[in-house]
Amino acid sequence: MALSGVEAATREAPDDVLVQATLEISLDALQALLYQLETGTPYLTVGSLSVRPASPAAQRSTPDGPLRVSLTLRGQWRRAGA
Repeated sequence: MALSGVEAATREAPDDVLVQATLEISLDALQALLYQLETGTPYLTVGSLSVRPASPAAQRSTPDGPLRVSLTLRGQWRRAGA
């Protein structure tokens, strides 16, 4: 899995954390990642998800080649003492 960009936005509600990431990953690894994100703690939800072949050549060479995935995750920040 190769992570190419991650940014956190602060335009959401004061206690919300929004993370946008773009990565290259296999289909099996993507399935495992999504499962961990949505069932693990802290509680995170996937706000948006875009999946496409990493490159046209990768798609032609193997049907289960690397994928380029862009996703947005949302979670809540727990303030100390709250």
